[in-house]
Amino acid sequence: MDLPAAASWLGPLRPPPRIRDFAWDAAAVADRWSRGARGVAGALAAGTLPVLISLAVRLPGHQIASALGLGLLCLACVRRGAALEGIALALLAFAAHSVVVMLLAAHAPDAAARLLPGAAEYWLKQREWIRTGWDPEYETAAWTSSHLGQLGGVIVYSYASLGWITFAEGFREVDWMNYYCVQLMRSSTSPLTAGLLGWHVWSLVRGVGLAVISIDLVSLSLGRLTGRELSTARARRGRWIAGLGLLALDAVLKVLLLRPVQEALLATLR
Repeated sequence: MDLPAAASWLGPLRPPPRIRDFAWDAAAVADRWSRGARGVAGALAAGTLPVLISLAVRLPGHQIASALGLGLLCLACVRRGAALEGIALALLAFAAHSVVVMLLAAHAPDAAARLLPGAAEYWLKQREWIRTGWDPEYETAAWTSSHLGQLGGVIVYSYASLGWITFAEGFREVDWMNYYCVQLMRSSTSPLTAGLLGWHVWSLVRGVGLAVISIDLVSLSLGRLTGRELSTARARRGRWIAGLGLLALDAVLKVLLLRPVQEALLATLR
């Protein structure tokens, strides 16, 4: 099927018709697995199967594989103008992934550490913050700059890679938090408290906000790449207001809760 002429995609770059046709067709590869109950199954599979396979073969790489699977699902959603479904599937995939990784970290922490590069170091760093109450990255100027840089990275990589790089980085960072949370529970006199507070509420809020923004950028990128209008300006504006609002809430929650959370965790740390 002939597509309308595309606008510039990256700066002056205008993809040739063959590339536009390929991108449009490729975005439909996972269409049947992005709808209804199959969409739920697809998201669960994208979030869990790669890490289980990595565990079986004892090789990393599951985060990239999960990102590729989730990326295909989200492309199928935005192709048909269902960005909200794409956001829901992304959150479901990350939630399912987190459950599997946390179970792995609880029952086989050494194997989990091998499959999650950097996770063990992140746990030690967070434990030191809980014990001392100080982490240079939790200084207001430091985390403000870091979060702005993270937002900039999400904008660039979500648009340029149709979400795949952003999803891969998201799985990596989520795995650090999953491993840290489980080790915190194992080191706590109150695992329930550690579990509820270890996955910091501000991190959850920020993750949802970045997912909303990322999916909108995937939609915008695919639309400009293929010459299709995949969303109304009003819908895009609403997603950006929601995403940026969640990022602002993340900052407020961190300012208000950082110290109380640290003190509550310290009180239960063995």
